[in-house]
Amino acid sequence: MKRLLIVACLAAVSPMLAACPAATLPEPKLQTQIVQVPVPVACRPNLGPDPSYPDADEALARVTDIYAGTQLLVAGRKLRIAREGELKAALQGCAGAQ
Repeated sequence: MKRLLIVACLAAVSPMLAACPAATLPEPKLQTQIVQVPVPVACRPNLGPDPSYPDADEALARVTDIYAGTQLLVAGRKLRIAREGELKAALQGCAGAQ
């Protein structure tokens, strides 16, 4: 009978003892975290209108001597090289290359 009384007392006291550590734990703290995720954005560089090149067919047809024609061709070539540099820079900027 004593054993039964001891077992009953232990059975009654054990849930209270088990609840003690849970009651003494602090409540969990909620923290807001900001996660920055890269988002793809369409790259649309402003290149402006295409330049009018001095060595157009109409301008070359009006040239009277070969020297003036050569000057127009050289000027047109320089403008095309400059425009190609602008286009390459815009493409590298869109691709993220430095």
